[in-house]
Amino acid sequence: MEHISAIDINEYIYNKNVVIVDLRSREKYSIYHIPGAINMSIKDIEMGYYYLDKNKKVITYCDRGGQGVIACKILEERGYYVANIVGGMNALKDIDIKS
Repeated sequence: MEHISAIDINEYIYNKNVVIVDLRSREKYSIYHIPGAINMSIKDIEMGYYYLDKNKKVITYCDRGGQGVIACKILEERGYYVANIVGGMNALKDIDIKS
């Protein structure tokens, strides 16, 4: 599992070889999320209720990073190339994210 600094997220937002997964609640996602991120719950990942392209890097984030690490471990065990944003949305709040 790779760990990505919040400062580096802009390198991935419009990368066609990356899928960004927001693990927060739908309510929090609807208020604000990284452009292009898809909203998926940790429960969906645990239960396998998702389709993600195994040819793309999957970057996860949540509020503070904990659920992102759990999601990455599950996805990695299932053959995905994964990364988590260190500190989650809490770390992203002071970053100027591309829109």
